Amino acid sequence: MRDTHRRAWPLRIAALVVAAAAALVVPAAAAAAPAEPSTISPHVGAWGGYSNGQIPASAMTYLGRSADGTNLYLRRDAAISMSRMQSAYHAQTGGTLAINEGYRDLATQWYYWNLYQSGQGNVAAYPGTSNHGWALAVDLALAGNQFSWLQSHAAAYGWSWATGQAAGEPWHWEYVRTGPWSQEPIGDWSGDGYADVLAVWDNGELHYYPNNGLKLSGSSLLGHGWGSFRFVTAADWSGDGAADVLGVNAAGDLLYYPHNGNGLSSPVQIGHGWSSFQHVLAADWSGDGHADVLGVNAAGDLLYYPHNGSGLGSPVQIGHGWSSFRQVMAADWSGDGHADVLGVNAAGDLLYYPHNGNGLSSPVQIGHGFQTFTSVFAADFSGDGHADVLAVDAAGNLWYYPHSGNGFGARVQLGHGFGTCTFVL
Repeated sequence: MRDTHRRAWPLRIAALVVAAAAALVVPAAAAAAPAEPSTISPHVGAWGGYSNGQIPASAMTYLGRSADGTNLYLRRDAAISMSRMQSAYHAQTGGTLAINEGYRDLATQWYYWNLYQSGQGNVAAYPGTSNHGWALAVDLALAGNQFSWLQSHAAAYGWSWATGQAAGEPWHWEYVRTGPWSQEPIGDWSGDGYADVLAVWDNGELHYYPNNGLKLSGSSLLGHGWGSFRFVTAADWSGDGAADVLGVNAAGDLLYYPHNGNGLSSPVQIGHGWSSFQHVLAADWSGDGHADVLGVNAAGDLLYYPHNGSGLGSPVQIGHGWSSFRQVMAADWSGDGHADVLGVNAAGDLLYYPHNGNGLSSPVQIGHGFQTFTSVFAADFSGDGHADVLAVDAAGNLWYYPHSGNGFGARVQLGHGFGTCTFVL
């Protein structure tokens, strides 16, 4: 049943301000800590061990405020899918799909139920049963032909309008996707479901280049002093739907810089002893909605350090013989919600190692000729749930290689002048 109290608000997608504290970890071992509840589930209804209408804000993705100042949230995969649908609508029509309401807590459900029972409100689900209470429903501020557009396009993004008892409520839509859907925000600084590009300039400045519809907008300065870092990577450590930044400094400390909605908060040290590693990368290997850390040590072993809710758990070896690789990256190539591993070997071949649930399956070659590229990284630039590949060639040109289903489509140049950057990610 639909349960709506109509309010209009201008849509604004933003990230939660995350305050984090993490335990210090030596790469070889770490104290165990209880894992945080998953913020991603492919199932409609109950998820994450929460009760309807009693889901903490930290487990959802922030959507901004309604016109009356109410904070708006959805489960992360629903929020990103909604953002993608809104982007598609804007690209096709120039208009905006505005949201009135998302997650509804139990107290608010009782409020609407009492209004409904007294004959003063719209149809309302009994408290504790509303899909709003699962953060899987929205009420839209529809105008013009938006309802017709949704009827034609919403299903492709996992959203459904069920007629039922509330046939007179075209504004109410529910997220019903049940298949695998990658929501791993590697490099997605804006939190809109499309990877952006970050780069450390040769003067040590960290810059953010927004993905503006499969092209890059002008950069914004995020910070200074990054020139001495050994590794820099961007992935969603906090689980709020927007990428944070992790880096290994000159001393070998692994630092986490939380995305605070406008920039980076002060770093939190989450490890030390990383100076001997050949590659360090962050991605959601476990599929729980929080980035883990992977690294190739001095011996060429590929190690997985699970995010345990407060820091890093003990490492698990998932490969060996990686010392000869020029580039190593982790992202969800398969689209199953778990990061895979991609690497450029000494011959310049780009290899894809599928995540098989326990480790890595045999590699599949998906490209060649990458030995001359100064930087190669993987992220979902297209927003289709499958990682693409971006690379900087010897001339400093930034190229986008779209995931075509089996390999790559025709490459597209996104920028130039990246040859002097220390890191591009």
